[in-house]
Amino acid sequence: IWWSVPTGSQEGCQTILVYSYRLSAILQRPVWYTFTGFQTSTLTESEDQETGLPYIMHGNYMGRIFLHDESSDNDDSTAITSTWTSGWLSVHPNGVDAIFLRRLLGFIEATASAAGSLTVDLYQNLSTTAFQSPTLSLATTDRIPVDIAAGEPAWAVQLKLSHSTAAQGWQVNRLDLGLAPLNEERLE
Repeated sequence: IWWSVPTGSQEGCQTILVYSYRLSAILQRPVWYTFTGFQTSTLTESEDQETGLPYIMHGNYMGRIFLHDESSDNDDSTAITSTWTSGWLSVHPNGVDAIFLRRLLGFIEATASAAGSLTVDLYQNLSTTAFQSPTLSLATTDRIPVDIAAGEPAWAVQLKLSHSTAAQGWQVNRLDLGLAPLNEERLE
């Protein structure tokens, strides 16, 4: 299901929210995608008469119609930044109490059509400002180690992976993370 909505004080719809029934059923949790930067007045899903596969089209406020073409990964040779954002992850085993985090450790397994870089933004405690944003090198098929210093009291963390290189598709195949607490004591 695709929705086009305004955000903030904008009058036009420039954010597209997509709910994936298929991935939600497989993962047994809601799966959402967000696309930004479109001035969308209408959306429609149609079916290709030859292949039977669905495709998405949208119209803008100037009367133009656009096809969402999965074979294109740039916009007039300008990179399109794509992101993946996790849900909020509890830090303490009870899901409520805060603890001091020393490091966020793990691996990101990713595949890209060419070498590039991946930015990992780390957020804590429902903040909209990242407190760490390292950029990691990404080969065509890679297992990237993640080691982010934290040193802050937290009860929830969130990751956002961003990639921005023209003509380069990428995907996250696996994400393994561990939180290394500074101590196991609960903060009062």
